[in-house]
Amino acid sequence: MNNIDKISLIITTYNRSKNIFKIIKLINKQLNLHNKIEILICDSNSKDKLKILNHIKNYNSLDIRYVNLKKNNQAYKRNIGAKVSKGEYIIFLDDDCFPESNFLFNFYKKLKLKRKRDIYCGTVQYIKKSNIKNLIKFRDDRSIKYKNSSKKILVKNFVTMNMGLNKKNFSNYENFFDKRFNFYGFEDFELAYRLEKRGYNIELISSKIFHKDFRSFKIWLKRFQYMGEFGIHDICKININAAKKFIFYKIYKNRFLISFFK
Repeated sequence: MNNIDKISLIITTYNRSKNIFKIIKLINKQLNLHNKIEILICDSNSKDKLKILNHIKNYNSLDIRYVNLKKNNQAYKRNIGAKVSKGEYIIFLDDDCFPESNFLFNFYKKLKLKRKRDIYCGTVQYIKKSNIKNLIKFRDDRSIKYKNSSKKILVKNFVTMNMGLNKKNFSNYENFFDKRFNFYGFEDFELAYRLEKRGYNIELISSKIFHKDFRSFKIWLKRFQYMGEFGIHDICKININAAKKFIFYKIYKNRFLISFFK
């Protein structure tokens, strides 16, 4: 495959075949970039992997590769996907994120500029669900949105589930995402912190995804418990300077607050 102006769309997944089918269908509708896209589905022995493999056969006009990996680790799967990708540009997408109609084209407009120090993040909009509409509205309001022009965003607004970059910006993708994270909560922030320290600009662009996250309020709160109880230990060991930028670190170091929350 000639990699000139090719986009490698890396989708990490596990036991979400229906979501994968929908994402492929949406990508297939973006006809103007058919010859410029390869899709890598990075899985970890999902129970329905045969369904995915059979479904891929229905899209002869799309270059789709199924990459089955032993470890079900998000960072590991993303790193391997980037390493084996053949495109000049890379876009990372999660399996619960559905791209809008101009998703690829808007990324392509930015990526083809070949700016060596730019990383691009797209807008995230949450899909509505009636029984948790207030929670979704709250989360959607907190999500930074593209308005009229691209702009630099803060490390805390960095989203890896909708991110694009020039592959040549980095020579070693095996350690791009840090595989040592065991618990949710800080892996995006830690990567953004490293990128900013190395002089990269994180820019918000108009490529939008619709995020399907229907966790209840109770489960959503549980996420913060894991961040404060377990995730903070990970980031302190991996990147203490990044950890110190997070409010959880101040709580973590305050014995009185720890006792209070327990």
